[in-house]
Amino acid sequence: MTTGRYRFELSVDNGKGGVRKIPLASGRLSVGRSTECEVCLPDASLSRQHATIEVSEDEVLVEDCRSLNGTHYQGSRLIQQTRWLPGREVIFGEVRTMLLEVEEGPGGNGEVFFELLNTDARGRLVSMRGPRTVIGRSHTADCQINHPSISRAHAIISYDGDEHSWVVEDRNSVNGTFVDGTMVSRALLNGGETVRLGDVELKYLGTTPPAPRRRMGLLILLIGLLGASIGLLLLSLFWQMAG
Repeated sequence: MTTGRYRFELSVDNGKGGVRKIPLASGRLSVGRSTECEVCLPDASLSRQHATIEVSEDEVLVEDCRSLNGTHYQGSRLIQQTRWLPGREVIFGEVRTMLLEVEEGPGGNGEVFFELLNTDARGRLVSMRGPRTVIGRSHTADCQINHPSISRAHAIISYDGDEHSWVVEDRNSVNGTFVDGTMVSRALLNGGETVRLGDVELKYLGTTPPAPRRRMGLLILLIGLLGASIGLLLLSLFWQMAG
């Protein structure tokens, strides 16, 4: 799992006058059109495994992986690993991107919670930490859910800084991603939605973890006992006044 804070994000030109922002977690990230890549840019000009981005606390390095159409930094084709400075442009194939520096990741500690609604693990709490979490059946997924209806890299849960909201994105999965029964490629999560990955259903709980059921049961019992005690006290006062 990645941490909830990050210093860099990738601004991707969608070719239609808009941009898409992708938080970059620390570590070595693959870039390409393959859905197996941590930074998936589904454009025909990119190779399946096109380049790598290496992110540390104080710098970002970019390197081409012998791609067909090349990776260009500030107009020059990369031939070796190069330091990528914030505000500078890198073109992967024909996709224009820019590195941006941010202060910290979203949502406090960057952790969101889901509850499994079916399968043998029904009722289990699933937490996802970091600006970007890949959910899938593969052991390399950030959040592994080993179910035959789920693809190896099925979907991504990430934070959208422009929308100030967590989102779920399908990664061209075989059996699809659904929010409240509707198939989606990308959807904002506001709280309480049922997210279905293949046949596996999860309820989105937001950034606040629910109280453990045992603790909730004890709390309800205490409230009931307190209510009964107050009732008996009021009844006793009533009889005293009546007498």
